[in-house]
Amino acid sequence: MSTRAIIVRATGPEGEFKGVYNHSDSYPTYLGPRLFELLRTRYAGDLKAMLADLIDGHTAGWSQIGTECYCHPKRERTPETEPNWFTHEDLQENEAGIEWVWVFDEENYRLYVRDQHHKEDVAVIHLCDGEPDWKVIECGADLERCNHYAWVHFPEMQGTNLSTRTYLGKAEPEMRDAVAFIVEGKRYKNTGCGRHSSYSVLGHERLFPPDLWVATVAARNGKRRDIPVAHIGRDGYTPYRGVTWVFPGTKDNPEETARPALNDDAPAQRMETVV
Repeated sequence: MSTRAIIVRATGPEGEFKGVYNHSDSYPTYLGPRLFELLRTRYAGDLKAMLADLIDGHTAGWSQIGTECYCHPKRERTPETEPNWFTHEDLQENEAGIEWVWVFDEENYRLYVRDQHHKEDVAVIHLCDGEPDWKVIECGADLERCNHYAWVHFPEMQGTNLSTRTYLGKAEPEMRDAVAFIVEGKRYKNTGCGRHSSYSVLGHERLFPPDLWVATVAARNGKRRDIPVAHIGRDGYTPYRGVTWVFPGTKDNPEETARPALNDDAPAQRMETVV
């Protein structure tokens, strides 16, 4: 899955920059160490030389910085390989879905990192100093901006898809956090796979009504089956009639909790402890 960023050079007035696109693995815990390694090894600490190569020498941008670019493909030149500059003005609408901004300041030998998703400047890095803690830059000192699964930071959550924010009580659990679904008194393990019933899939077109999330679940005998578990409406996903979502415990409450549908017409909003 791509994490999109731009790698740019400060161009003068504060907040103004120009640079190129990077398509994959642009989050700080990957791209930060990668950029530090490039600066210290390939370019021997010469920031000007690094930016001349990574930005000016590859104006069509990168699939993955320093490895695979869009400028020198092994095929005939296409419009894709034309210069594709990004500036501070492109972030106003952010049509490219940029998630991270990496701004290099040649004059002051610094790197500024911006979390575009949260619209927050998260780090000012003096490149002559030691390497920073990239996890703190990516997620926040108290994990307040973390988008990881909880198991990334809390090993005891291995085997669950609960987000870090939900585990810490900073967000309400959602359908994707469920470890299981209870249907007609039977518990089925959530495999994490599923599909929107409104979209045609060969062999499944007429099995379910529209606007449902159909989860692929595992029974105790190891067999898998497709079950509608959520209604998809304007307010998002809510439990489908007769279905209960089961969530893993959180940091403050180690017991499983459940969110059942209240009745056939109104999905549940309450949470109950699973006993």
